[in-house]
Amino acid sequence: MYSSIKFSDTLFTKFSYSFWFSKGLLVSKVIDTTLFSLGYLPVKSTLNFNSSYCYITLDLFQFKSSYTSALFLKAVSLLEKHISLLILAGIPTRIFIKSSAVSSESSLFETIFSLASKGFNVSHLVAKVIVTLLEKTARHSRVLDVCFSTITRVFNSSTNSRIVGLKINVQGRVNGSDRSKKIVLSLGTVSRKTFIKVTDINHSFAKTPYGVLGVKVWCSYSN
Repeated sequence: MYSSIKFSDTLFTKFSYSFWFSKGLLVSKVIDTTLFSLGYLPVKSTLNFNSSYCYITLDLFQFKSSYTSALFLKAVSLLEKHISLLILAGIPTRIFIKSSAVSSESSLFETIFSLASKGFNVSHLVAKVIVTLLEKTARHSRVLDVCFSTITRVFNSSTNSRIVGLKINVQGRVNGSDRSKKIVLSLGTVSRKTFIKVTDINHSFAKTPYGVLGVKVWCSYSN
């Protein structure tokens, strides 16, 4: 998750600045873990706080809809209380949720790769993003080109990610073609027969006007 931490109090000393900055990082980690368990992927967060208040703005991507809106808002309210009482020593905390539109594929995949470095299995997240984009347009080839180029760039530039191999297989009537096509992206080393490394597999489906597209994702992680 991309996090931006801002301080509105100009009276921070050097010690208190580092102290509150570490608190901000802890808040980001708690938000990341909690919302991920609720089925939401925090793409971007902005923390703006001082000694009297804390405002948190979140840009979320929903990859699992197991919670209703009421339950999700209740969970966010409990998260506000947890952050206020247990982390920020009673500072009032408010969380504002932005729309979960997929506006930046680069930010999404960077967030997904950062989650992998924290120990999460992320094949279902990669598949969910691709499925969401495929279902929003009939220009499937363009969507896949953008996704694959973005994933390749993020994969090659990631230094701390656990992912050592990634394979994506999209099959079906791409762009409404008469016959089924298979489009494959393979990065790094993915072993599908002998599982020497930990491999995470996900199979999802994108429902389009031309039929169903199958999206398979294999992620191999370093031991």
